[in-house]
Amino acid sequence: MRFYRVARPLAGDWQGIPVGPYQWRSRKDKDGDVLTEMSYEHCDSNHPTPQLDGLGHIDGDEYCGFPSMDELRSWFDGDWLELLGSIGFRIYVYEVDEDYVREGGHQAVAPLHSDYGTALVDEIDLMEMENAGH
Repeated sequence: MRFYRVARPLAGDWQGIPVGPYQWRSRKDKDGDVLTEMSYEHCDSNHPTPQLDGLGHIDGDEYCGFPSMDELRSWFDGDWLELLGSIGFRIYVYEVDEDYVREGGHQAVAPLHSDYGTALVDEIDLMEMENAGH
């Protein structure tokens, strides 16, 4: 199945997996304000932590994302995708064995390492996507 994740590559990524916007190491001096503001705004029942979303403990090889583009867009509503795109975030699309995907009420987790048969199949530039009106 397809698994969608907003992230960006950073030097020292954990095993080559791009870093998501809620991970502390994704913050850089120039864009910390955008990520901090989004983190504060996303502290509500529509953006629960994985634990509060019914996913329990997240294993070290699991990453948060979404089982559909529509769910990703719902999570990052308003201008967040455009703002994230302006500071280097992209949408990474993976093909993941559905047996490894755990879905919560608003999000999902999946292992993104090739050891699980996971493959990166697409990268979507958020600035191009937003400018094209997708």
